[in-house]
Amino acid sequence: MGLSKDVKKELLERHLVPKNCTKIDAPKLNPEIKAALSDMLIKKDKAIENKQTQVAAEKPPSAETETGSCPNFKPEASVPGSSASGSSEEVRADSHDDIALTAAAAAAAAAALSASPTPAPLDPPSQADVDCREVIRTALLKRSVPPSSLNIMIASLSKNSIKQYDVAIRRWVSFCRKNNIDIYEASTPMVIYFLTELFQLGLQYGSLNSHRSALSLILGSRVGSDDRITRLFKGFYRLRPPAPKYDITWDPAVVLEFLANWYPNNNLNLEYLTKKVVTLLMLVTAHRVQTIGKINLDNITINNNHQLISIKIHDLIKTSRPGSAQPYLNIPFYKDRPEICPAKTLVTYIDRTKPLRNNEKVLFISFKKPHKSVSTNTISRWIKDTLSVSGVDTSIFSAHSVRHAATSAAYRKGINIDTIRNTAGWNGNSRVFARFYHRDIQCNQSNQFALSILNTEAD
Repeated sequence: MGLSKDVKKELLERHLVPKNCTKIDAPKLNPEIKAALSDMLIKKDKAIENKQTQVAAEKPPSAETETGSCPNFKPEASVPGSSASGSSEEVRADSHDDIALTAAAAAAAAAALSASPTPAPLDPPSQADVDCREVIRTALLKRSVPPSSLNIMIASLSKNSIKQYDVAIRRWVSFCRKNNIDIYEASTPMVIYFLTELFQLGLQYGSLNSHRSALSLILGSRVGSDDRITRLFKGFYRLRPPAPKYDITWDPAVVLEFLANWYPNNNLNLEYLTKKVVTLLMLVTAHRVQTIGKINLDNITINNNHQLISIKIHDLIKTSRPGSAQPYLNIPFYKDRPEICPAKTLVTYIDRTKPLRNNEKVLFISFKKPHKSVSTNTISRWIKDTLSVSGVDTSIFSAHSVRHAATSAAYRKGINIDTIRNTAGWNGNSRVFARFYHRDIQCNQSNQFALSILNTEAD
């Protein structure tokens, strides 16, 4: 419809745009509507806008411009095979069609904001060409972060966080590619579509929160602060509330009575001695496996005439924050039952492994050659093996369940909740002194938690 290309070119050459008509522009797309449109629709609207601008430039002059503003206009000139009035009608028809198309684009945007989306299904997060760190780097650069600051900002993320976000970012890249969306400039409605699809796939509240955190690294804080996304997560919480990992726990006395059979310590082979000491340390400290894996020989101190072993943890752990105190572990000598004494077992382990270390300072090393330091996964496997042979159902309980069992047992035996919090590394008011003055403190209750666990008498 409308004028042919050759006719338009001829008209532009023969009739200049009047000076009083230079401000006739095509309507601009509303920014709110534009945010909800796909790249394809935006490009289509831009093409329509360019066409309407060109039509405005080609508009035949009116009678007023014939006599005044447009001296170059020649009344006798007309499009071959048609009258001037006919050409004007075609131009107006063409313009009306374009306006109708723009209205259709606006209607499509409104529908995108209100109707349920039908994005392409997510692929499994397995694209080999997606590098989580590089995606985050590119996102930061697009948000005007100086290149010299990139490595520092990336360093704020731990290895475990990067590993966790990697799955989320791969899923996001897959979703964006399937739906022709810019990874770094996606609209909030598209983020909602993405999160909703993950929810429909069965992801739990914690996993969805992890995906939101990953998207915040790419798209900025709006992912966490937008009221629509906040409302969406409230819905996630109500429809699929997070449940505790364990509804029940096991009795530490069962494991302690089993470990009492692994005695004397000097007669144990290195494998049994290793598994015994690491399980005892987990029970009497109630810390995470990560914390136990960070113990360094240089930070172990035997004091109070062999009444207590103190262990400082200087390396950063999961709960490390600016201004917070690092873990300080107290391991008592339990003389009432030396066969399950954690401090005595620890001293034996240190002496046994001393000639095998080759300057290895990390406490726990492999009981097989070449006796190198081990990962937290290995330590978890040792603990789980010990729980299994002790009679704990390891098809239900993992190594981390030691933390649940120990704190629950201490609470049942009447240990003050603040003492439990301090021992296990949870925040509590009783830690304010240590946080602000950075001094190593030992209160009178420092051993109560560990001693309550080692006392295997019935509650």
